[in-house]
Amino acid sequence: MPSFTDAAYSILEEQGKPLKASEITKIALKRGLIVTKGKTPYKTMSSSAYLENKRRLAHGEPPRFKQYEKNIWGLSKWDA
Repeated sequence: MPSFTDAAYSILEEQGKPLKASEITKIALKRGLIVTKGKTPYKTMSSSAYLENKRRLAHGEPPRFKQYEKNIWGLSKWDA
């Protein structure tokens, strides 16, 4: 089972445009890419992308995600 961030990356790459965390989460749950018992999985999705970016930057790696607005995410490579 992919992580929240791997599921998000796959969905964003396929969609080709920024999406709200709730939209990414809805697609991921529908496709069975993620499983959660939490009440706010879209918040988990958003925080997972944020924390992955923070972790990658701390290790000198480029982030995979770009936050456009609150809870709207895309891929950093789209800006390249």
